[in-house]
Amino acid sequence: MNKTALITSLTAGALIVPGMAHALDKNDFTTTASTAATTAYIVGNDDEDLVKAREFADSQKLALARESAQGGGEHVAGLAELLGENPAELGAWMQDNYSALYTGQTDRNLIDRITALQTG
Repeated sequence: MNKTALITSLTAGALIVPGMAHALDKNDFTTTASTAATTAYIVGNDDEDLVKAREFADSQKLALARESAQGGGEHVAGLAELLGENPAELGAWMQDNYSALYTGQTDRNLIDRITALQTG
């Protein structure tokens, strides 16, 4: 396929699926869907567990960031309980992975970032 044909086919594809380029620029929707499925598996098959963990992570962002840097605390322990993990182990893991958790894609929920790193 020559360069002109390739550009034409890519342009045609963009016209057919106009939101696709935008989705790829913002977040990789395939990775997001995969991460969400993996998160549901790790947290449990109960959607309510996943919702609770996500809500807790959203509502306690600052405390979780501070305690992650310290390697634990009551908020990290609460998150560990929601995730079914050992609080001391999760705290140590979050401290070891602090820069990966809190640098870059901080617009994603903390649960998604934890899952991506643990399964990555």
